[in-house]
Amino acid sequence: MVGLILVGLGCAPIYLCMIHETPSRFGKASSQSVMGLQMGFAYMGSAFLPPILGFIATKTSVVIFPYFLLCYMVIMLIGSEKLNEFIKK
Repeated sequence: MVGLILVGLGCAPIYLCMIHETPSRFGKASSQSVMGLQMGFAYMGSAFLPPILGFIATKTSVVIFPYFLLCYMVIMLIGSEKLNEFIKK
């Protein structure tokens, strides 16, 4: 339980940093729209990912939790890198 709390506290600043960097990455004119999208997807993730994990865990085991997190970390990393490539063009 302590490890899970520490991981949560370690990842918490990422969302705030992402919101803070939005105007410099996308420009001040479109930053409000992009922030809205960021917040919307964050709320969708927090609403849908726990039930999805619960459904999968009932069919298998809770042991899949680290793999579930790893999968979503890889998806976020790929998305972040694709965004960086898009911005540089």
